[in-house]
Amino acid sequence: MTLPAELIIARHGEAHCNREQIVGGPHGCRGLTDRGRRQIERLAQRLGQEHHERPIHAVYTTPLRRAQESAAIIGAYLSLDAETVADLAEQNYGTADGRPWTDVVAEYGDIPALDQDRPLAAGGETWRDYLHRASVAIGEITTRHVGERVLVVGHGETIDAAFHHLLVRQPYFVIMAGVRG
Repeated sequence: MTLPAELIIARHGEAHCNREQIVGGPHGCRGLTDRGRRQIERLAQRLGQEHHERPIHAVYTTPLRRAQESAAIIGAYLSLDAETVADLAEQNYGTADGRPWTDVVAEYGDIPALDQDRPLAAGGETWRDYLHRASVAIGEITTRHVGERVLVVGHGETIDAAFHHLLVRQPYFVIMAGVRG
């Protein structure tokens, strides 16, 4: 019997947009803070130690700078280059990208999570559309790596999409490695 892919999900380290409470899409993301780099270094060391006993076969990441920087640090420890998958990107927030979260949520008029079918701002993507897009991408990755360990470096939303895929679509074994602190 062939085992399914083992999926490890790591959230990027602290980013400038996180610290500054700015919507961090392609325009708002300025990459990792020094603290975020230290967080990812610690995770990379841990994954590097595990890698000798239980190899990670591939690393995937989103196109956003904070995830790219995190994946590059981890990939160096694992001697693997990360592959960028556009559909793993977090939800597209349209014209909210780069703006303060407090302003965007005030203009939205409610808690965005309460309406899965309404974009946060003009030109944005709905939560339902995001979940579909990202969970399909996760499904393609796990199908490509049956019987192997795979790392996806993404966002908090990537974890949501993985759960959506794993609970709604396929029963895969999941290990989640988060970065906090």
